[in-house]
Amino acid sequence: MKSSVILAAAAAATFTSAFPTKQNRSSSHSTEDCPNGYAVRPEWSQMSKQHRKEYISALQCMMQKPSTVEETNVSSHYADINYTHQFPGQAIHFVAQFLPWHRHYVYTYHQELKECGYTGEMPFWAWDWNADDVFNSSVFDADPECGLGTNGTLAEEAPLNAFAVTNGGLANHTIEFPYNHVFQRNLQTLPKGAPQPLDRFIQPAEVEKALSFDVYEYFHRYVEGAPPQEPLKDIPGMEGEMGFAGMHGGIHRMIGGDMGGILAHIESPDWCPSFTATESSNDGANSSPQDPLFFLHHANVDRVWAQWQDQSLEDNMYAFGGWTYHNYTTESGVGKATLNDTMRFGYLTDPVPVHHAMDYRKAYCYVYADKDYREA
Repeated sequence: MKSSVILAAAAAATFTSAFPTKQNRSSSHSTEDCPNGYAVRPEWSQMSKQHRKEYISALQCMMQKPSTVEETNVSSHYADINYTHQFPGQAIHFVAQFLPWHRHYVYTYHQELKECGYTGEMPFWAWDWNADDVFNSSVFDADPECGLGTNGTLAEEAPLNAFAVTNGGLANHTIEFPYNHVFQRNLQTLPKGAPQPLDRFIQPAEVEKALSFDVYEYFHRYVEGAPPQEPLKDIPGMEGEMGFAGMHGGIHRMIGGDMGGILAHIESPDWCPSFTATESSNDGANSSPQDPLFFLHHANVDRVWAQWQDQSLEDNMYAFGGWTYHNYTTESGVGKATLNDTMRFGYLTDPVPVHHAMDYRKAYCYVYADKDYREA
């Protein structure tokens, strides 16, 4: 079925940011870049049942493949992928690289799925399409062949597995770090410690608000959310607002469990254990890819960024700027990011410059489906 997708004409792109620096790069979308055309990334609910089954099977395959990283104590290739996200944490969160790093990371994850037999495109979870009833999204499915599982099951007698996911195709999947446990979810729109219901941040109006910013640094910080206890004080209209989770952080907190990282047990009873991140890696928070919903979530964050870029190919496609490093202890940023900075992915794949990831059509040959799309 033909889909309406994010498409735009070729144009020259200009690098703009909160810093007064400009850099011109080509933003051509010729068929020479993508001789097979653009792949259409579907929303999870739009996928055929066969592709959903393949997706779950590929995940199981990655979780059974041995680790290829000798320097770690993990035992599966899926854990290698998680490990890749865990340790550059201060260079990829609350900084300029947040969006391009995760774009390339999700793309690389999709290639790993293909290595395990998946023939479909990378799906996304459009939480903004059903924001008022988000936990009834199709991604929460107990089907053992094609479901990603539902909420975790509260088990006071097993505090390390307090909210274990016991249904779906990944039921009772064991994770090795930051401690040995079954992967968990604790779905709540108002988790403990949140100053307001977090589904506020995934409403379509919030997406429109994000798309209204004309400065990359304002856009990416509004989408990602502020660090804990720090307001988005330098963004127009956001002065002094505390507890701003953003659409990215809001989903992580609402799903809880492994998606919540070190926040996994903030919303839990007092008897449930808590773990503290190390300053060097923020271990727990950055191990959120242990829940496969992470990748569908970040594909949707990427979709929102693609929409922002497509609003002006000339001004937005290569717009970039902000900090290069975020200190979790002081909640402050340092450095001046540029398009020539290097994004690193450990042992998973080769480093790439930021500018490689900016034009998603030219670099990766995909577009996103709209609400009318359905896989055959």
